[in-house]
Amino acid sequence: MYQLYIGNKNYSSWSMRPWVLLKQAGIPFEEVMVRFDSFDGGLTTKAVKSLLSRARAALRGMIVRLAQANPPVGPFVEALLAQRAAARDAHRFDDADAIRDTLVSLGVEVGDSPEGTTWRLLS
Repeated sequence: MYQLYIGNKNYSSWSMRPWVLLKQAGIPFEEVMVRFDSFDGGLTTKAVKSLLSRARAALRGMIVRLAQANPPVGPFVEALLAQRAAARDAHRFDDADAIRDTLVSLGVEVGDSPEGTTWRLLS
């Protein structure tokens, strides 16, 4: 069973995103709550950036492992790509780029060609 270390889902979208992914995919997991107010307040900007970078890498790795073990992750990627296509059709290119950037940051490579959009999980 997976363990999901999360903060308060009411205040942290980074905690909510993997929780929703696991719930919607029907993947069993155990929630491990981490209190953000229990950290030392003396963190430097460099330390915070390092923590965020490690958190993003961990989330990317988790999504890749989930996709390999549980094929239902594909519909979530397809749903985001459909939103991206709608944004492109409406000439909202900033929104389309933001969706693409989000997918890339989560370890999903997006390719555009005259035949259409493709994607694959990066390992």
